[in-house]
Amino acid sequence: MLYTIFQFIIMLLILFISGLFADRIYRLVAFCRKTSSVYTALIFSLIIFYIDILGLFIFKGITHLPMLIDSFDCLQFTRRFILVSLIVAAIIGGIAGVVGWLQCRLRRDA
Repeated sequence: MLYTIFQFIIMLLILFISGLFADRIYRLVAFCRKTSSVYTALIFSLIIFYIDILGLFIFKGITHLPMLIDSFDCLQFTRRFILVSLIVAAIIGGIAGVVGWLQCRLRRDA
């Protein structure tokens, strides 16, 4: 029971940290004066989780949540999942940052 709770906490941390990382990159690339928001980090987390689950379905054949939880027992899988999540976060944050920068320049906010 305690082990399952720890796995759940680790999965939540993986999700939230990758969202915060994407939000930070978005703010760095966008050069916009708006402050960072928890909502944008949660939206980035949701998008990153969807892309990760889609990739696991296509490349690993993981079709449901118990299979994903069993896969996290392997430390090598966990490490790779974290690295891929951070890479996806950097790409999505960079793309969103460029779009945000263009919006700020077109509106003349910055």
